[in-house]
Formats: sequence, structure tokens, C-alpha cells
Amino acid sequence: MNPEAFLIDIRKQYFYYKRQADQAIAQLTDDQLFHQQDDSNSVAIIVKHISGNLLSRFTDFKQSDGEKHWRDRGQEFVLHSTKKADLTKQWEKAWQVLSIALDSIDYADVDDIVYIRKQPHRISTALIRSITHTASHVGQIIYAAKTVIGHDWKNLSIPLGGSAKYNEASINNPSVDHHYTDYLK
Repeated sequence: MNPEAFLIDIRKQYFYYKRQADQAIAQLTDDQLFHQQDDSNSVAIIVKHISGNLLSRFTDFKQSDGEKHWRDRGQEFVLHSTKKADLTKQWEKAWQVLSIALDSIDYADVDDIVYIRKQPHRISTALIRSITHTASHVGQIIYAAKTVIGHDWKNLSIPLGGSAKYNEASINNPSVDHHYTDYLK
């Protein structure tokens, strides 16, 4: 494994998922953000949970257990505020903490041990564990947002029937970042 490439790719993927979530959230009205379908979590609750998880895992990332004593995971599934600004502040803080933690990892550190719930993990494993957790919840955000928005939903990736256009753009411009589809706009 090339640790430098691994860390670059991990950062790129994390912030790809943040961008996906941000684009889905931006399409929601405040009411839609907090809308709870049946017993499902609202987008706001999922955002709150991701934020709590990232804050816990990446605050003092290399020095302390990733499951902080101050984290109350159960409360992440309870809304104490229905203000988008409060949720956004927590969301951005969590991503800032993650970014600082990623910046603190030297290439030689990826095999070092960190703890999550008192269980040892190589840093590389802890990052993979975290990014898959985050990605799964971002998928929930996108699905919930798309369900609430309905026909007014704006695709975040290749729209149905758009593969040929995407492939053509990729062939004609090999520098197209396949994670971003700005050229479809």
C-alpha cells in the first residue's frame, strides 16, 4: 500500500460524500429536512448522527479512544432543535474536526494503532471503518431527500439515461473527475 496515495484518496472520498450530502440537503426545505416518514430517521437526524460520530471518532484522534465518554449516541437520534442553522453548525464543526485529524496523520502513521470502544485498529482500518459508516448514512440522506422531494429532485450523479453523455465527456476529456459530474449541468 502506498500510504501517501491512501491518505489522499481517503480525504477525497470523505469530502466527496460530504458534497453529496450537502447537495441533497440544499434541495430540502426546512420542513423537509426535519420530515420523518413513518418510523424512519429524518435527514436532520441522520446528519446529527454522522456529526456526532465524526466528532467522537476524530477529536484527539490519535490520543484518545474514538468512542468519547462525552458522546451520547442515543441523543443523536433525538432532535433538540428544529433550526437548520443549529444542525448546519454541528455538521460543519464535525467535518472540520475530521479535516484537522486527517491533516495530523503522517504517511508513516497509517499502521499505528488507535482505539475505538477499547478495540485496537490500525489507523488505515479506522479510516476505512469510518468512511464506510459515513457513506452508508450519506446514502440514507440522499434516499430520504429524494423521497421527500419527489419529482423536483435534482440528480447528484449520472441521471437516468445519461450514461452515454457521461461516457462521451470522459472520452473527450480524460481529466474529468469521475466523482464529480459538473459537466452534466
